[in-house]
Amino acid sequence: MLLTSILALKNAPMSLSITLRALSPLGSLLVERFYPDPLRITPAVIMSIAVTVVGAAVYCSSLEKEAMAGVGWVVLNSLIATGDRLVCRLLLAKDQCPVDLSKTACTLLS
Repeated sequence: MLLTSILALKNAPMSLSITLRALSPLGSLLVERFYPDPLRITPAVIMSIAVTVVGAAVYCSSLEKEAMAGVGWVVLNSLIATGDRLVCRLLLAKDQCPVDLSKTACTLLS
């Protein structure tokens, strides 16, 4: 994950990285629908994610072509980070049938 962060920041501005990383809840919401006890999706959640997507689209539409070179690295970095957080939540959250791991084991797995 560190390598994709470095490559993303080398090829794209920091503001683009932050803006595209703000879209990661959209992907995690879709994946969490398959969890044993999925989150409840309300209209307010859908509306807030839609506003985030529109804001990211407006921001990205005004960027120069050179800044768009790092979009692939930013998306890959977001996928890796979101996947890591989703697995951690599935394994450790009390409402998701967690595994029985000590704090030391969790540290070693991270």
